[in-house]
Amino acid sequence: MSAYVGFNLTAAAILTVYAAYVLKKQDLRWRVIIVFAVAMIIAFVVGSRALYAILYLDRIMEQPSKLFELKLVNFSLYGGLIFCTGLWIGFVKKFKLNFWKISDFLIPFLGISIALSKMGCYFNGCCYGIPTTLPWGMVFERADLTPAGQMFSGGGTLLRLITGSQVVYRHPTQLYEVLFALLASVIAVYLFRKYNVKKGLPTLSFIIILTIGRFISFTFRDFPNATDTSNMIRGPILYGFIIIMSVIVLRKKFV
Repeated sequence: MSAYVGFNLTAAAILTVYAAYVLKKQDLRWRVIIVFAVAMIIAFVVGSRALYAILYLDRIMEQPSKLFELKLVNFSLYGGLIFCTGLWIGFVKKFKLNFWKISDFLIPFLGISIALSKMGCYFNGCCYGIPTTLPWGMVFERADLTPAGQMFSGGGTLLRLITGSQVVYRHPTQLYEVLFALLASVIAVYLFRKYNVKKGLPTLSFIIILTIGRFISFTFRDFPNATDTSNMIRGPILYGFIIIMSVIVLRKKFV
């Protein structure tokens, strides 16, 4: 098992187990919880693949099978989160649960799961950033594989130095997203533990901080196969919409 698969499966397992624990505290039957967990997994896969299809429509038109690959590839995180949010709202209403209260319980673990998933991306060498001269820039072989590297199945930085190939340092955008996800979780936990904070503030704060972080990371991310249109949808339109809507809900609820 690769580190990428391991980190992502661990992230999914942590969030699923904790969510099951929280829902069981609401006196729901295990059968209901298990069915809901499976439905959420399906919603995440469908949503993430749907947004990926929108962002890379030309590639999907050429090879539709990409949407049905049984691998942890061709996903777009926020597409899955949007679909899961819709299912979560419907589930909470059906069983007459306190939406904001339970969401506040769960949201920090969502941040931890996202951080673990992005660590998987980091070790996999995908989701890398644009070139940089900053001191924390890192080399990602997937981004700048040399002919010699291709000949020797990847080679590495040492091979670059031996052959005289240029070493390209890039923004470790995966780690940026890890930091923002953990920061959003820490702030959500802090707000949750304050007795005078109204229900829902931890969740909304988390969404705003995480999405701002994703947008910042987006500006440093390299999308070699994306078009200007897909980057506009992925960045200013999607992230901007989520931030604006979250701020509106925040103002209506707490101001």
